Formats: sequence, C-alpha cells, structure tokens
Amino acid sequence: KYQFTGLSNGTYSVEFSTPAGYTPTTANAGTDDAVDSDGLTTTGVIKDADNMTLDSGFYKTPKYNLGNYVWEDTNKDGKQDSTEKGISGVTVTLKNENGEVL
Repeated sequence: KYQFTGLSNGTYSVEFSTPAGYTPTTANAGTDDAVDSDGLTTTGVIKDADNMTLDSGFYKTPKYNLGNYVWEDTNKDGKQDSTEKGISGVTVTLKNENGEVL
C-alpha cells in the first residue's frame, strides 16, 4: 500500500516500476476504477477530496522449461524408439524470437 499525503488540489502523475520477476496486468480492465489496474503510468486529479483509485497490478511472470532428447535414429523413421540411444557432443542453442542467442 502507498499514499502521498498533504497534497493540494491539482493533477498528478504516478509511475510504478515493474518488480523483477513480475509482469504488469492489463490496464483499465473492467469499469470499476477503484479496483482495476491503472497501468505503469497514470494521472490522478485531486479536487477538494482524496483520490484513492490510483493503483497498479502485477503478476508473477510464469517460467517454463524447453527441452527433450537428442538420439541416434538408427532405423531412420523420425521417431525415438526405446532401443535408440542418446548422442553426446551435440551443441544445442536457444534463441529468442529475434534470433538472438540466449
């Protein structure tokens, strides 16, 4: 929870930084401004009353695994059979969507 106190009437900009391991939720989802996420940057107006509707939601960024097995396809059928052994010494490279090696 956060709160800035002692502010005068006016328009203010509030910025939220994304914590490591988190992703921002969708901004302005729904119709209730008191509970929706306002995104990473939002503007708030104070006019003779408190404005307690400026918030930002985050969720933990999911992590997944990618991989399997490299084997010698002795019968050349494109399927890994239980009798086919793994091959060592194969270089496996992971690249992102831009072709950059990770």
